[in-house]
Formats: sequence, C-alpha cells, structure tokens
Amino acid sequence: MKKTCLIVFVLSLMTLSSQTKGKITYRVTLNIDSLEQPFEDPKNTDIQNDVLLMLHESEPIDGHLIFNDSISRYSVDPDAESRLNNDFLFKHGAVNFLYFMAGGNSTFYNDWSRNYSISQNSILGTTKRILREPLEWTFTNETKEIDGYLCYLATLDKSKSDTKLKVWYNSKIPVKHGPAGYSGLPGLVMEIEDKIYIWKVTEIDFDSEEADDIIEPTEGDLITAEEFRELAGNPFGKN
Repeated sequence: MKKTCLIVFVLSLMTLSSQTKGKITYRVTLNIDSLEQPFEDPKNTDIQNDVLLMLHESEPIDGHLIFNDSISRYSVDPDAESRLNNDFLFKHGAVNFLYFMAGGNSTFYNDWSRNYSISQNSILGTTKRILREPLEWTFTNETKEIDGYLCYLATLDKSKSDTKLKVWYNSKIPVKHGPAGYSGLPGLVMEIEDKIYIWKVTEIDFDSEEADDIIEPTEGDLITAEEFRELAGNPFGKN
C-alpha cells in the first residue's frame, strides 16, 4: 500500500512538472454581446461611429505565450504582420483594432524569479524596453470550468473607465503568466473578458520545445512606464 501511494505521489509530481512549461495559444475576438453598435447612440460623433464600424469589422487575432515555471514571453502571431497586404491588418482601408489590442508588434517578457517584467515596443521606428508596473488584482471566490479546468475569477480596475477587466486563471497550472502583460495571478490565465474583446485559450502544448529556451528581449533602451508615457505623448521629444 505504501509503495502504491509513493508511485501515485511521484506520478503527480511528474504531471505537475510537465505542466510548468509549454506554449499557449490565445485567440482574441470581439465581445459582441457588450460592444456598442455603430449609430446606436445618437450622441456619438461621426468619428466615434467610424471607430465602432472598424471595431465590428476587426478579424480575430492569435497570440502565443511560451513559458516555464518562472519565465514567459508573449507576442502576437508573427504571420499577422506579414498578411498586411491581404486585408488582415487593414481591411478595406480600416484598421484591424484587434491586432493592436492583442499586443500588436510588442513583445512581453516576465521573469518572476527576479520580479522583472518588461514590454518591448517601437515608437516611430525606435525600440524601447519598458519596465512594467505590478497589476493590482482583486480576487473573488467565483469559479467556472474552462476546458476541463476549474478556474477562478480575478478582476482589474481599468484606469480610464469605471469598468473592470475579468480574468479567469487556472491554479492547477501554478505559474503567474498570462498574455500581453496580464500576469501575476496564482495560476495560468485562461480567459480575459473586456467590454470590447475576449481572450480565450485555443491550444495548450506542454511538449513545446520553444519553452526550453525562452529568450529575453534585449534590444532598446530600458525605461520606466512613466518615461514611456511621456515619450508616447510627445514622440519627437521636448521643444
């Protein structure tokens, strides 16, 4: 009996170990149920209605997270940019907003062993690495099942509105990773719901060889989030 218990314990450790590295594919789609329709609000300006039209014409985008127990790297499907001339990023002259909401050409990197989190972005052709500030999550007891996993709900207040971002995480995969900087939870992020978009896991590959060698982005000056906000507000520098 003791030998059987030991075997079960060892097998569970092996299963847990195999799930602390891999590659996750997320698909970003519109949250049709909550997204306002063009011309629905008579107070909207023509520009606001044009933006809503472009949002509704946006195409789904895939992003990939490769991770191990402490390190992760996320970026949008590299084929997305290459399909620029095939109505993927621009459709009939309209911008595919979901491409940018999914992360655009940015790369997100986390190393929890040293509490180091950055995103690598480009402004007017200049690459910068931005130190990311920790997210302040609110935890709840609400649960739901996603792809056979019991997931827990955490929320995040959005700084420019009174809405909350809903994030479902899976504590059975005990890593603090998620897509596009949405990380720091006690389990892998499985789903994100915003007023405009939804992220959902479409594939989990625990055997991905990409997770064996996760390369840290090193190109570009390292700046703070505040410095990046100032630069983004005035990309040509001070007069």
